[in-house]
Amino acid sequence: LGIFDYIFICTKSYHTEESCKSIKENVGENTAIGSFQNGVENEDIILRHFGSRNTIGALVFVASKLKEPGVIYQFGYNGGFVGELDKSKSERVKYISDVFQSCGVDVKVSEDILADLWNKLVWNTSFNSISVVSGKTVDEILSNNETLELLRSIMEEVKAVALAHNIGIRPDTVTYNIDRSYYYKGFKTSMLQDYEKGREIELEGLVGV
Repeated sequence: LGIFDYIFICTKSYHTEESCKSIKENVGENTAIGSFQNGVENEDIILRHFGSRNTIGALVFVASKLKEPGVIYQFGYNGGFVGELDKSKSERVKYISDVFQSCGVDVKVSEDILADLWNKLVWNTSFNSISVVSGKTVDEILSNNETLELLRSIMEEVKAVALAHNIGIRPDTVTYNIDRSYYYKGFKTSMLQDYEKGREIELEGLVGV
């Protein structure tokens, strides 16, 4: 298919390595590759394959459920971030943001994409893992004192790991991630949806990391 200006990897995190190998013939000197995935290791994998010139940081907030073929039900806010890994300003990330915004998708330019990726991991590690263990939806986890306390402790642990790696994660990340989740009424996390369907779950990418 030739060389592309932009390539977005949107697979499960355990397919990132395979995805990089599959696009190698489509990557040119100025191709920008972004990972709209879960986890904080995908950019490292892309960097290893293609280097810093071709790699940008990205993330997406999507709470959704496949109701039936061709019908997706969305819960709450849906949007994302895109940014250079070195925090520099660039025309390419602004262009990506502008294209998404023109389509009605709230993708903003990030001031610190690594911090934003870890902020999202705080949510993913806690809610996804607890949902699979308990079988509970997001609102059910929040309404139970035992699971809510477990949720907070996992979030605090992820925050501590981020700070130990000098990631500029937002100081209120635990409160922020809990407060924004009250909108997800009846929502099953992506990991719980995969687990119930017998699919492989992103355990290593979201918890093992």
